Amino acid sequence: MADDPLLPPHRRQARRMHIGESNSTTRAGFKLFYWLASRGSCLTADNLRKQGWPNQTYCPLCSVMEETCTHLFSTCTFTIQVWALLFTGGDVFAWWMAARKILIKPHRRKMDAVVIIVSWRIWKE
Repeated sequence: MADDPLLPPHRRQARRMHIGESNSTTRAGFKLFYWLASRGSCLTADNLRKQGWPNQTYCPLCSVMEETCTHLFSTCTFTIQVWALLFTGGDVFAWWMAARKILIKPHRRKMDAVVIIVSWRIWKE
């Protein structure tokens, strides 16, 4: 896609530079996101309200419960459907930890990346 012939040459170059530069920034961003999410500190409605930011209380994905990190990543009906498409079984995080124990390190890192990126995309919705 970076060398899309329909884009003017200066746009193709800018796109290549953006893709190349984003690798380390994205990796650091995912690590920060995972750290915040694991602490329950990512910017969800409950955390924004604690900081005095006006926002909607209910989860924008299911409109049923208050949006918290726990709800967003594990109990939201939308999230459950996303995880069901990727993995069979019940508790995704229990499955993730069990899978990590049997995988060799390079494969473990790839598995971690999939789970973190899917969680990040859910949060971004």
